[in-house]
Amino acid sequence: PVLVFHAEAILTNDSYLRLIGERYHLSYKIVRTDSRLVRSILTAHGFHEVHPNSNDYNLMWTGSHLKPYLLRSLTDIQKVNHFPRSYELTRKDRLYKNVSRMQLAHGFKTFHILPQTFILPTEYQDFCNTYSKDRGPWIVKPVASSRGRG
Repeated sequence: PVLVFHAEAILTNDSYLRLIGERYHLSYKIVRTDSRLVRSILTAHGFHEVHPNSNDYNLMWTGSHLKPYLLRSLTDIQKVNHFPRSYELTRKDRLYKNVSRMQLAHGFKTFHILPQTFILPTEYQDFCNTYSKDRGPWIVKPVASSRGRG
């Protein structure tokens, strides 16, 4: 089954939006993060919050990656907001490394999906050489620390 969440639910008191969560006694827990928006949206859709130590939940929203043993213990009706090794796609440095590996294996044309990228300080000299020919614009991203803050 798929549930569609509507952000505007937190602005209205629409009993129709709460119906599924309430009818099926859906629950969530939030672990190692303070996600007020997620909490508000889930509550507006009829989910009720359980204690972070509870194993009786349908959705676990966590601020960190989960250990493999925890993922293996999930039941069919339990979902989480993180997947194993998702950082391989969500961290820009890891995405670049993975796409570079695919370019070597399958050709640059097939995987020409990223702008020219340099991992500093390792590729600093390559960046300087390229920068002297093309002054920009360039985007600078800190490794593994952005989290939506720039």
